[in-house]
Amino acid sequence: MPFKVFCGFVFVDRNHCKMITSVEELRSTLLVWYTLLYGLGKISLTIENIFHLSLYRGARSIMMKQKIYAMVKKSGKGVPMSLNAVLAEEFNDNNPMPDMNYEWTISHGTEKVRFPEHLFLVCKEKILSFDFYADFDGYIVSDDFLRIFLKYMLIDDYQMIPLETLSWKGTQITDKKYHYLVPNKKETWIDYNHSKYDVDEGKTKEQVISRDGAFVRKFEEIILKESEVDKEVFVLKGSLLTRFLFCSEIFKNEIEKEHLVGVDFIPIEELPAYYNKKYFL
Repeated sequence: MPFKVFCGFVFVDRNHCKMITSVEELRSTLLVWYTLLYGLGKISLTIENIFHLSLYRGARSIMMKQKIYAMVKKSGKGVPMSLNAVLAEEFNDNNPMPDMNYEWTISHGTEKVRFPEHLFLVCKEKILSFDFYADFDGYIVSDDFLRIFLKYMLIDDYQMIPLETLSWKGTQITDKKYHYLVPNKKETWIDYNHSKYDVDEGKTKEQVISRDGAFVRKFEEIILKESEVDKEVFVLKGSLLTRFLFCSEIFKNEIEKEHLVGVDFIPIEELPAYYNKKYFL
């Protein structure tokens, strides 16, 4: 897929403007300004404000040459083995960790879920230091992770809800600002005809294929439809895969360069062995 041709101007200040000749250059320029303005508190990281950061998707031929990785939790201080927490619409001293009986926790099929403008992450943890944590059918990510993620995400693929993070006693347990990242779209890029897997009892391979990965009990080998992979970061559809955020080597290198906490990368060809050892042994 060739790059789209783009030509236009971006105003740098009231007296100067910069000529932009490609979507990539536009994305890079806007990223610098949005990051600066966000750091100064002039704008918030809403869907509307990051629209232009999602203009560029990259060339499909480049993606096909890259390794694909699953992002997983890397244990350490401030990275719980299992996060003892809830997402709440308010903080109540008398009931700090309520049951999550909210409309937005109910599955609506393919319909986009409507979330509040912000939520509380209330934890029974002493300290949180991670930058990435898969939970609540989505991902808890820090500002530092989100800053990189925004360079590659597509506007319709995710929702981002700002979080106020507190202990169950109402005290501060982190200096980091977190966001709840919720995928709206899951890609059907697994080749279930050629991948190797065990099927749930009473189900057939034909049912797995027709339902895009439902009823898979255990993977032995994951084969991608390489010609369809055209994003640097994405979620895959399938009963065992939606808990993972997948990415290209380009995205992985950016995360590692920033030394973010609590995130590790497993090559997708090694994911079945990793998953089976973790959950089936």
